[in-house]
Amino acid sequence: MMTPAPLAISPETSVHVAYRLMQDQRLRHLPVCEDGRLVGLLSACDLRLVLPSPATSLAAHEVHSLLERLTVAEIMTRFPVTIGPGRMSYQVVRYMIEYMRNFRW
Repeated sequence: MMTPAPLAISPETSVHVAYRLMQDQRLRHLPVCEDGRLVGLLSACDLRLVLPSPATSLAAHEVHSLLERLTVAEIMTRFPVTIGPGRMSYQVVRYMIEYMRNFRW
């Protein structure tokens, strides 16, 4: 069920580059890795929160400039909940249910 070698980005990647990559590859999530370790997860939802509205008064070059300066580290979800690859799907579901049951909204 999992992608064995997913495309990953570094925390220093610009939001603009990550956005283009996600669009080009039709991805909704990108793992963020540093020194071979998972340090975060970038989602399409994270991007939507920082992308300007189509009704913005900013010029295209201003939007591009702002997104080039913003890094993935600034908007990613840090410390995503993970589970090892050797788990059975029912174990993953059980883990997710328990995690959500104990989650503090």
